[in-house]
Amino acid sequence: MNVGPEEASAASSEKPRRFFRAARTACSLTREETAREGWIVRLALDRLGVSGALTFLNTSDPVLGGRPIQLATASREGADAMERAILALG
Repeated sequence: MNVGPEEASAASSEKPRRFFRAARTACSLTREETAREGWIVRLALDRLGVSGALTFLNTSDPVLGGRPIQLATASREGADAMERAILALG
């Protein structure tokens, strides 16, 4: 296969390809945060069902002060408050 001078020049001037790698933008959770999140998710799924748990955990609630999943993950007190809220709903 013969390559003309124009094609050879264009091929040599191309930058090397890089593979796409997504940047890590999310921070990692500590073991305690992971345990609280897992505990509150399991409780919500058990009491509220899949649809109810997803809606409750991911919808910001002004009375609770934010998204329940974030509040439960952030502190033991937040997890306890979310447990009480889930038990009151289900």
